[in-house]
Amino acid sequence: MRAFAITVILATLAVACRQSGNTSNHSLDTALVYINAPQVAPVDSPAWDRARDSVLAAVAAYRRGQISADSVAAMMMKYVERTQRFLSVRMDDSLRAALRRRRHR
Repeated sequence: MRAFAITVILATLAVACRQSGNTSNHSLDTALVYINAPQVAPVDSPAWDRARDSVLAAVAAYRRGQISADSVAAMMMKYVERTQRFLSVRMDDSLRAALRRRRHR
């Protein structure tokens, strides 16, 4: 009787393992998602060079006291979000605080 129980258990395990390992009958249902992204100039194009130059000119105007730190922070964040590149700019505490506020919006 004991040999029969062991045989039944092993046969059940063999059938269960065979079914779980056979994934060829299963299909993966996927959906193709198309997002119409706006046309943007390549990151290395002259348009982005002009955008970087505009941001750096805004930083220079901020240092001269002509515009606010929040205005410069908005320009910097927009540039970074669009180009996915960081700017190497020396910042004081008020500009850093403006960037933190802008980032946490």
